[in-house]
Amino acid sequence: MLRNRLIISLALVLVGLGSILFLPKSFGLKDAAVFDALPAGVGEWKGEYRAPGKKEKNELDKATVFRKRFYYRDSPGHFRKADAIDATMVQSGDDMNNSIHRPERCLKAQGYHKIEPTTVKIKVGDKSMKVTRLRFVQTLADGTELPALMYYWFVGAEHLTNSHYERTLYDIKHRLLQGTNQRWAYISLLSQFGP
Repeated sequence: MLRNRLIISLALVLVGLGSILFLPKSFGLKDAAVFDALPAGVGEWKGEYRAPGKKEKNELDKATVFRKRFYYRDSPGHFRKADAIDATMVQSGDDMNNSIHRPERCLKAQGYHKIEPTTVKIKVGDKSMKVTRLRFVQTLADGTELPALMYYWFVGAEHLTNSHYERTLYDIKHRLLQGTNQRWAYISLLSQFGP
């Protein structure tokens, strides 16, 4: 009985290792299908370049590329009136596990709470796409709660999704079946507004 199990286990290991021969050879890295930078302005919205924080850069893979802009309108009294948007695009490096992730993971670590994710469809031209909408709250030093709204999604070479899990499965499938490693981009739009 024990001998039969050992033979079966050895056969499974050999078949598993032998299947490596049938995997495709690597065809290299495919970049995300997004523009290289965020626009300087959009309509009446003006954008200011923002450098990524030191902590952001240190936490992620060295080959990770950041693009950040702070957009605002010149409307009177725009502070805390939802007239400011923080836009971020992060392109993954070679190490996918240490490049991009769901923002829910780091928002809690940054002190945000009451995080409520939902999936919504937004219209872009004549097409629509699913994005994740996050509502959450930041508590300031004086105890004031500052609500925020964020939209985010992921862009691959040929695929767009708002799901971290769908992105991971799509990436694994392409690595195994086509031998391609994709450089995904994570795009988010954040606006904070007063109570």
